[in-house]
Amino acid sequence: MSTIMTSPPPPRAHEGDSDPDPDEALRRVKEQERRSELPPLPSAPGLRVRRHARGVVARMTASAVTLGAVRELVGTVPVECGADREAAETAQLVVSELIGNAVRVCGDGVQLLVEAYASADRGVTVIVRDPRGDLLPTRRKTAMDSDDAECGRGLHLLDVLAPGWTVGRLPIGKQIRCHIEKGCSCGPNDECRHPHPIPSEIAPAAGVTVKAGVR
Repeated sequence: MSTIMTSPPPPRAHEGDSDPDPDEALRRVKEQERRSELPPLPSAPGLRVRRHARGVVARMTASAVTLGAVRELVGTVPVECGADREAAETAQLVVSELIGNAVRVCGDGVQLLVEAYASADRGVTVIVRDPRGDLLPTRRKTAMDSDDAECGRGLHLLDVLAPGWTVGRLPIGKQIRCHIEKGCSCGPNDECRHPHPIPSEIAPAAGVTVKAGVR
């Protein structure tokens, strides 16, 4: 009985062994270079953060320390991704108000998810999620400068800084989404193209759009 000698089979190609498209390879290199040049993200006890394509996601246990760190994130990371600096500064005010409202509703130490990212128009979008989907924002019939209007005044502030903000119920909890436009660049003699409406002092919950499962 004769034995036939054969060469070993060629090694199997593993998924991903093939060279990527040149344009895709260049995009990956540029993305790695961009990320390597970015400053480290702030950290704090009770805070976990990560970057995404045009911004940052933060899981936080609400406290004065984590609020300060999240404000820093909102004011810097979207700018690194192309957002207008003035819009990012306004977004810091908005995220402070949203987190403050969540703490008033849910209590100290509530677990929150905060997202902030640069939008295509160089504005900033801020999203805050909390676990209380049964409690939606409501306005109070009090003046904005009243000491009794702590919560209601916050909604008026959102109307001015982020008109068109929305609140949506989630399978667990709710989220509030705000978009802050790029700062107005109109000249002193120009008609402003980005007017921000001033809400009525006693407006009902109009302006609060309830949507299920909004991301």
